[in-house]
Amino acid sequence: MQRREAGLFVELRSADATSIGERLLPVEGSCDELAQAAAVVLSAWLSDVHPDFAPELPVPQPVAPPLASSPGVAVTSRGERAARRYFVFRAELDADHDCRRALRDFEAPNAQALPAAWAERALFGRGACLLKLREEAAAARDFALYLERYPNGRFAAQLRTQRSR
Repeated sequence: MQRREAGLFVELRSADATSIGERLLPVEGSCDELAQAAAVVLSAWLSDVHPDFAPELPVPQPVAPPLASSPGVAVTSRGERAARRYFVFRAELDADHDCRRALRDFEAPNAQALPAAWAERALFGRGACLLKLREEAAAARDFALYLERYPNGRFAAQLRTQRSR
């Protein structure tokens, strides 16, 4: 791990120094919360590389309509926040190679409200996965909802540029 100007850079390497994964985490929250986020990323990678390390988690059930709850509703405990963010982190990691699994995780946090920054990431990530799966109409709905909810969000400029093409 390295702290960089853009955020916390997390990389997992195998014994032969082959990169297993890398992620740049935004510097949000306290030091403890950032450490927990890094631990979740590393745990997710380890569970992919060594399935015997993976805990038995219930398969998240999609909620209808996905991500329709109000973003930014307060979460009460640190443990609850970490559990909800876990699904978003795991989905972001899976999105590179398994969008179907990532979609289940992007939708799982909807059952309980996420803080706005996490809800924003989940909504954008879900739209990106839908686009990768060639579900253009569903992706367009998610991206339109994203721009409506987060007009100045972290991915808003990128979406507007893509829309103008």
